[in-house]
Amino acid sequence: MKHLLSILFLLSFSGLFCQTTITELKVKSEEKYGPDDILINGISYIPLHPSANGNPFFGENTFITSYINLKGRDFKNVLLKYDIEQQVVILKVNESYGGKKINLSNNYIKDFVINNKHFVNINEFDIEDEYIKFLELVYMGDFIFGNYYSKNFLAVYSNKYPYGKYTKTKVSKYLFLNGKKYFIKNKGDILSLFPEHKHDIKKFIKKNKIKFRKATNDEFFKLMQYCDELN
Repeated sequence: MKHLLSILFLLSFSGLFCQTTITELKVKSEEKYGPDDILINGISYIPLHPSANGNPFFGENTFITSYINLKGRDFKNVLLKYDIEQQVVILKVNESYGGKKINLSNNYIKDFVINNKHFVNINEFDIEDEYIKFLELVYMGDFIFGNYYSKNFLAVYSNKYPYGKYTKTKVSKYLFLNGKKYFIKNKGDILSLFPEHKHDIKKFIKKNKIKFRKATNDEFFKLMQYCDELN
């Protein structure tokens, strides 16, 4: 019995040692050679209007500890910003490597989470769009529904805004069905997509007291899931 316990202890210790050793090797490798080449693949980030009032980012003009998947690999606790004017994700490299700001390649990005919002690269769903690159995913089933965030630079120059200014963040809702994009502004847009279930969807919206202008992502998820099940 003592021998069995000793063997089990040694195996457990060995597993722990291997795991610790791998982690330590990764840390030491980054210390010597720098961050992972996949993670830092991109070009230096250049803002379009750096002196304008406001900023082009999703949320505040600050790097957020976030998650991103690049070429199928997960990277956690990385510092990211999302420029919604250019629709690019910016990585801040560790200060020990110069603190560079890297414009990550959109072709590498599968999805990312920033400010507790989950964004997906729509190319991952074989969708190509002239304007939309990333969508906050709200529902995914036989169709995809989500939020598109945008800001515009206004070339309005004055004493108050000598270098122009940015608009507030605009949120637009889109549904991708059968390879087509549909702008969803109100319940009428949803009903027109599923005309054969119009009566049932109306009842569902009324029963759940869903107000499109104020509806949460959870409410939209339930509505889209219901439409999907009907369809």
